[in-house]
Amino acid sequence: MQTKFAKNDALRALTLTAALSFVMAGASAAAAPSLKALQVDSAHLQLGNAPYDLKLAVSKSTANANGVSMVSADFNIDGYADLVSGYASAEGGFIAINRGNKAAYSPTSAVDFANLKQGIFPQGFVSESEFLKLPVAPELLVAGDFNADGKPDLVFAKRGDNALYFLPGSRSGFGVAQKIALDGTLDAMAAGEVDLPNAAIDLAVAITAKSGASLQIYRDGIANRPLSYKLSAPADQLAIGNLDDSLMGDVAILAAGELSILHGYNQRAGAPSFSRMETLSLGGRTQSFALGDFIWDREGKTEFALMQADGAVAFAARGALNSTPFSVAEVREKRRAQIAAKSAAMKSWQPGIGGAWAIKESNAGVVSKAMAARGAKLLRANLAGQSSDDLIVVDALTQTLKLLTVEGAQRKSYHVSSSSSPIAALAIPTSSFVLPSLIVLGDGAQPHPACCLQCRKRFLASTK
Repeated sequence: MQTKFAKNDALRALTLTAALSFVMAGASAAAAPSLKALQVDSAHLQLGNAPYDLKLAVSKSTANANGVSMVSADFNIDGYADLVSGYASAEGGFIAINRGNKAAYSPTSAVDFANLKQGIFPQGFVSESEFLKLPVAPELLVAGDFNADGKPDLVFAKRGDNALYFLPGSRSGFGVAQKIALDGTLDAMAAGEVDLPNAAIDLAVAITAKSGASLQIYRDGIANRPLSYKLSAPADQLAIGNLDDSLMGDVAILAAGELSILHGYNQRAGAPSFSRMETLSLGGRTQSFALGDFIWDREGKTEFALMQADGAVAFAARGALNSTPFSVAEVREKRRAQIAAKSAAMKSWQPGIGGAWAIKESNAGVVSKAMAARGAKLLRANLAGQSSDDLIVVDALTQTLKLLTVEGAQRKSYHVSSSSSPIAALAIPTSSFVLPSLIVLGDGAQPHPACCLQCRKRFLASTK
């Protein structure tokens, strides 16, 4: 079974009146192919035909705040994802927390069941927002279990500061922010599994000091001293993923327009004698990037989506890509091989093995050169449950989000327009009843009232 966009389900531009954010979500994959564009006023989130508010308590701290970041995780360990948005204010910054709504995943009330029959789905987050003051604006914000206690935490920082802050999470809420001094000024940050997975999520931090630029890896918990790796230039962006044939997590680094990879290794076997830093020769200057499975292939390789200096979006992959579909017999054999591999020797990356990285596809004129120079944000998403990922391009200058997806064998482009400049975006599940939602945070938003839009994109499931 493969889910794909219906041919007659063209995504049209939507003019949003929302000041803070909007949500684009897919409906049930079994629904008839259609698109419903919804207009809302500045005080409501439109979910089907049931509006509701997301509210922040009004105070001096929140009165003139601007959105800067956003993350999601189940912070109170109740089984439902929460939404955390970060803001810059005159007094530093704060986060707003919207808890996950249980009814969106397991409704129990008669009202919810009656609404479901009419195609009205429970909202993904509770309406009332909590907020927590922070010492600095959380321009860089990541979520994960950074102290190996089984509970998601937050790490935040202001770009250019010489410190980052650890905010421990618990079932009852966040603790006191703990300041962690850096040996230089902060350039970029990312969270994920580097090298072998362990109890704590790892943190990659790029800094610039008098001695030069470096990458700091907090591999075994935020409290431990980081490992340090020299960089040729200050980093503009970091991301963590699997970028070779090994099981170890790697760090992708964008610095001075060039991409490089710090390859993970098996700590049990000891550090390799060769350099784990690989510089990619892709031609031209890269302004920003995202990691994802944007081009389906038999090996499930991770690709780079690249924002290039002329506004084109290119997809780069490692080695040759075999896009021939699997037969049923091959799928069965692949599963047997995966089971047998549990006791096989663990692979490690080796220089020159696995093929060189190269551009496999290019899409011209996705954004303007001016927006490309600003580093248009790229976001991996999978809004339709397809075999390959979608790419969301956040264009703040034209106040537009552009969706690059694959329909059949063709790359298609759609866009959604907003009345405020989009700053941060997430593509996450918000309910058991809809496909993943795209949530976008605007920059000049007043945090009260929080305004959103959810439009449903309906898909047609078909069997090849």
